[in-house]
Amino acid sequence: MSGAIAVLVVAFIVLLLLNVPVAFCMGIAAVLGVLMIGDMPTLQITAQQMATGIDEFALLAIPFFILSGLFMGQGGIARRLIDFANVLVGGFRGGLAFVNIFTCMLFGSISGSAAAAVSSVGGFMVPLMNKMGYHRDYNASVSITAATTGLLIPPSNVMIVYSLATGGACSIAAIFIAGVVPGIMVGLGLMLAAGILAARHKYGSEDLFGGREVFIRFVGSLLCVAIPIGLVIWRGRFGIPDRLQALTPETEAFRASVAQVNRWMLLACGILVVVMLAVNGWLVRSGRSKEQRIIVAGLLGLQFLPILLGKGFFIGRLYDGGRMFSVLSVVLVAYSLLVTFLIVLYGRKVSWVGFIYFVQAVPALMLIVIVLGGILAGVFTATEASAIAVVYAFALSVFLYREVTWKDIPDIILKSAVTTAVVLMLVATSMAMSSVLTLENVPQNVSASLTGLTKNPYVLLLIVNAMLLAVGTFMDMTPAVLIFTPIFLPIVSNFFGFQMDALHFGIILIMNLCIGLCTPPVGTCLFLGCGIAETTVTKVMRHIIPFFVAMITVLLICTYLPGFAMWLPDKLGLIEWPSQGPGWPVYVLSVLAGIGVISGTSLLSTRRRRIRGAP
Repeated sequence: MSGAIAVLVVAFIVLLLLNVPVAFCMGIAAVLGVLMIGDMPTLQITAQQMATGIDEFALLAIPFFILSGLFMGQGGIARRLIDFANVLVGGFRGGLAFVNIFTCMLFGSISGSAAAAVSSVGGFMVPLMNKMGYHRDYNASVSITAATTGLLIPPSNVMIVYSLATGGACSIAAIFIAGVVPGIMVGLGLMLAAGILAARHKYGSEDLFGGREVFIRFVGSLLCVAIPIGLVIWRGRFGIPDRLQALTPETEAFRASVAQVNRWMLLACGILVVVMLAVNGWLVRSGRSKEQRIIVAGLLGLQFLPILLGKGFFIGRLYDGGRMFSVLSVVLVAYSLLVTFLIVLYGRKVSWVGFIYFVQAVPALMLIVIVLGGILAGVFTATEASAIAVVYAFALSVFLYREVTWKDIPDIILKSAVTTAVVLMLVATSMAMSSVLTLENVPQNVSASLTGLTKNPYVLLLIVNAMLLAVGTFMDMTPAVLIFTPIFLPIVSNFFGFQMDALHFGIILIMNLCIGLCTPPVGTCLFLGCGIAETTVTKVMRHIIPFFVAMITVLLICTYLPGFAMWLPDKLGLIEWPSQGPGWPVYVLSVLAGIGVISGTSLLSTRRRRIRGAP
């Protein structure tokens, strides 16, 4: 280790132990590192690297997503998502734990913040679970670990930072979509661990679903969710098939026609938002209740999906041989309208209360559809999507839900500005520190050291995961992504013939750092959750182990089976991934093996805690 790196590491650790903010730790350490290198103007080089680090157009998405998340967080979204989740999974044993996890998955993806998910969802669910007889430390463990799923399910600010750290090797749209399946897998793993613990302790044994209702819900989810998503991925995908692109030359007139279709799609979405607000205003003047207004807005909000899918009809007609693509798009539009009709017709007959809760959550859930659907359909970029998310969140919170008043807006903007300043300061100082590491050839030295340890790529991935888990325990996600991506990505991208895609590595990196948010000494979610549950870190750590096992198991599955991260972006036409790994039967067997590990560990840890007197 060179003298400059030794000074940098020691200065960073000492300042961190003195409780100096992480951004200043990295900035001061970078200045001392450049000073030790010598033969260059220290302050000028550091300032130049910091300014260059944040001079990226893609980073404009971060303040917009932060602002939209604050609007949604203070706009009463969490309570409506909790009611929505309760309708879906609240009737299973341990249902409140499932509601907590499922709501965190939805709210975290909308707000893009794990800390906001712990505060908003955990602040409501933990006291309720305490009241219903769930153990306090169990409740805190569920909220702490579930909050991290929103960082994997898009849109996510840390994914934007990772795209920047790769230097364009990984697009924002691709990393967004790549996180969907792993994020859902983490959520399901946490639900499995929570369900096993709830069964052992007999939590939530009242108001359980009957067999008939479970069957009805399964069929309903299959018809309304699984089949449409499967059709989009299989045939009616947002991206145009390669065979159609090869047949049609991209002339200037053709590009102008595509741009015109995109403009019409934006105009249609804007008109729908205006219609939602106009109808809401008319219902207010008519003396309708707030509940009725939100139901009408939710039913109108469901029409965002057919609008986005309808783009395929117009785009397909521009391509030679694209008639079948247009027909399939029309089929998808008709099917989405049929789903809306079934929800209205069947939902009111089965459960009026459940129908109300479901429709009231639709306007908030449509934010995810608008952002991801618009990006995939090519209507706007990820940065433009963040600005549209702000407008939509503002309209919902102020005019529809009316939880945010005009007096609250200056405070919300101030909070978003402060949060943005913190994030960009972390980005700037991280880039300065990363440049020092690059000047001292740290990536090459680490690569040589790992090569000396092993030549087996599977062992290498295990070592990298262990190192990233250790990093996540003492460093915030943003600087960790910016500092360690340039170090580890070149190693895993070319290691004795083994090549890991930058997209796959990004998901693994984020999953590791998500676990670090739940561990001491720096775990933000851990300390927030303990404060909300009014318990101590020591007590929670004894109960959170089964949830760690679930998260690590899913992490290892996604590490060694890249299809879980790469398959969906490939099917949606965002990347070209030549699948070289095992087929899906092996993936299914791996998931079943992971479930067995989670179940066994959870049962063992539960048995030990019961001996200690836990309820």
